[in-house]
Amino acid sequence: MAKAKGWLVLLSAEDKLAILDLVHQADNAATRRDYEGYANLYTEDGIMEGSQGNYAGRSEIITATKEVWGHEPAASLHLAQNVTITENDGITTVHSWLVIITPNDSKQILITADVTQTIKKTSEGWRIYRRHIT
Repeated sequence: MAKAKGWLVLLSAEDKLAILDLVHQADNAATRRDYEGYANLYTEDGIMEGSQGNYAGRSEIITATKEVWGHEPAASLHLAQNVTITENDGITTVHSWLVIITPNDSKQILITADVTQTIKKTSEGWRIYRRHIT
């Protein structure tokens, strides 16, 4: 733990970089359609919820991503933008905007979504506990 001007800072710079890496790993897995790799970024009891349904546990997340990503053009790009990380009372939250872009030369935006994730540090490293997508 570090102290900055009287404020207690619980997340180290190393933690924040690892959390950013987790966010970008999730987007890369989505772009590659790596369902298992994406689900393994969640805790065992992780939750993915939003306008396309609510799913709990890695196996349900795999099933959900196959369905959801199946409606997108192949190789559409998933990009996290404006990522912020906050910690309050031991709960780490990551907020970002998901931008999905067409894979062709036009690079048009297909969709944007507001993403809020609660993450936990586990023996496997930082993992997504809850991902809420709207």
